[in-house]
Amino acid sequence: MILILSGTDEGREVAAMLHDEGIAAVSSVPTVLDAARYATDAAIAGEINFDRIVELIRKHNINGIIDAKLAFDSDVSSDARRAATVCKIPYVKYSKRPNLPIDDSEIVKIDSLDRFYTFLERNLYNTLLDVDDGTIELILDGLEETSFLFVACLKGVNRDYHDELARRNIPITNILEVDSLTSEEDNYHNFIKHNIKNVVIRDAGGLGAVAEKISAAKRAGANVIALDTDKVANPGFCATLEQILIAVSGWGG
Repeated sequence: MILILSGTDEGREVAAMLHDEGIAAVSSVPTVLDAARYATDAAIAGEINFDRIVELIRKHNINGIIDAKLAFDSDVSSDARRAATVCKIPYVKYSKRPNLPIDDSEIVKIDSLDRFYTFLERNLYNTLLDVDDGTIELILDGLEETSFLFVACLKGVNRDYHDELARRNIPITNILEVDSLTSEEDNYHNFIKHNIKNVVIRDAGGLGAVAEKISAAKRAGANVIALDTDKVANPGFCATLEQILIAVSGWGG
């Protein structure tokens, strides 16, 4: 049985494909209305988090997770990756989202942690990480020592990083919380105040409010790094249904 984290058009497409292929699956969706839209497979409505995912894995004898949640559900995706690791089952992320429409040569697009670390080694400046918790943890795991100022956005949303930093022997003074949902002017003044020279954003979906952050970073003379967090967190990231089918074909029954 495969668990699909859904509530999206992509999730419904995956469910329909697996049904057509005769592959058993159950979908976790946010609401009862979402569940009613799944005519081809079982659907379970309700809030999802790490404990709930582990419960579903054990209850339904899940042998793999397909994560089709949207970009703003990054905390759910992080919980799903962790649950898959704990339960020793495979996990893949599926999204048809376009990358940021960036043709600007001043913006660096990076899709692996190795390339990201190489960039930081060459640009040893205070760095703002405006990405999800799971990606921040992956980045911290790979840093043996740091002279960066890590800015954890969003204020009041991200977890308390004091324990994370202490476990990695990174000074607590190297973490600072700011409100990410600010204007271009507020961003600009924050970058100047804290001498931010690297601004890391998510390379996923439309620009939206990220455009103001990019503009503010350029005004402050900071490097802008568009990090493809899906590929960084999921080497087996899938962008098509064909890739999903290839991935699940290797999962046990």
